[in-house]
Amino acid sequence: MGLVAAARSRRRWVVAAVVAALLGLGVLALWKGRRALEVLVLTDMKVVTLADGLDTPWSLAFLPDGRWLLSERPGRLRLFPRQGGPGALVQGLPPVWPAGGLMGIVVAADGGDLPWVYWSYMEPAEGDTGRNAVARGRLRGTQLEAVEVIFRDPQAGPDRGAFGSRLAFGPQGHLFVTLGDRSEPERVQRLDSYRGKLLRLLPDGRVPPDNPFVGRAGALDAIWALGFRDPQGIAVDPASGNAWVSDHGPLGGDEINLVKPGANHGWPLVSYGCEEHRCTPIGDGSREKPGLAPAAIWWGEDVAVPPSALLRMDSPRYPDWRGELLLGTLQGQALLRLRVEGEQLTDPRPVYAGRAQRTRDLQLGPDGWLYLVTNTPDGRVLRLEPR
Repeated sequence: MGLVAAARSRRRWVVAAVVAALLGLGVLALWKGRRALEVLVLTDMKVVTLADGLDTPWSLAFLPDGRWLLSERPGRLRLFPRQGGPGALVQGLPPVWPAGGLMGIVVAADGGDLPWVYWSYMEPAEGDTGRNAVARGRLRGTQLEAVEVIFRDPQAGPDRGAFGSRLAFGPQGHLFVTLGDRSEPERVQRLDSYRGKLLRLLPDGRVPPDNPFVGRAGALDAIWALGFRDPQGIAVDPASGNAWVSDHGPLGGDEINLVKPGANHGWPLVSYGCEEHRCTPIGDGSREKPGLAPAAIWWGEDVAVPPSALLRMDSPRYPDWRGELLLGTLQGQALLRLRVEGEQLTDPRPVYAGRAQRTRDLQLGPDGWLYLVTNTPDGRVLRLEPR
């Protein structure tokens, strides 16, 4: 299902401009030549800052006791008390390739007093290159113990972006890993490459025997689905085990997909966008083809999203948002609320949540509050509370 930005009346543009001037917010900011989404201002919410001065934070994960961990892209992991404030550096991380950095983190639900912490990162390789990897370790105080790498892409490469990489646990305890195409789209449709894939692993890194490509000649058993460009958000449905995945498109073509086992979401055979610099067609210019799974929602060339973290809303603290998906965006200082209608997403409603800047991660805490991670060189952790 395609979604093209609706035309706005002159009056709405004037109102939006006035609101922007009053708030000091560039609502109509430009990003790669596209308009930013018009942002709706919250009047019934307040934004509480729990931590600031962070160096490009990327992902947040809660421990069973309510404390939380935060990854900083340059390669640091910090542990914060429940109420926020200064965070202590966690020791024991393996070396991180700074060009790609430290990305997604999750905590296993059944870790007990020494919970398993999982993180995705770029591992240094020979020369000035890096490879996608996932590691885990048990957290004792501020020290990671029993650290082991449970996945690594054997193919390294230089810094060309599109790394992914978000982690999420499924309802049966499987670990999902999103991987970008590393600006090598020609490898995405190959089942012998991890580029542009969604992986499904057991918690110790082994491959579940019911993965869709297990036993297929020339295919990597860990692959759950393929056809992604730079997937940086994932929210797993607890009932079906299917995953909503947000994917950075090229110019235009940002999208969210409902991912089922074995699905092929088409990149670079199809795309809703065009090449970044001259907007030339990608492939033969098709947006959809038989046998390739279409996006659940996508944005056209005149709207700048671009998408980051995804979150299923099921907290009683936000009764009007329950059952929806929230999407973090990296432009326009917005969140997007999305209505779930079967296997489609509709009615995207941008939400202004203070000077959030680049919203890189979204999490519901054990207390039911919504937490935001803003991804800038002076990043912050925010809590969004109804007034």
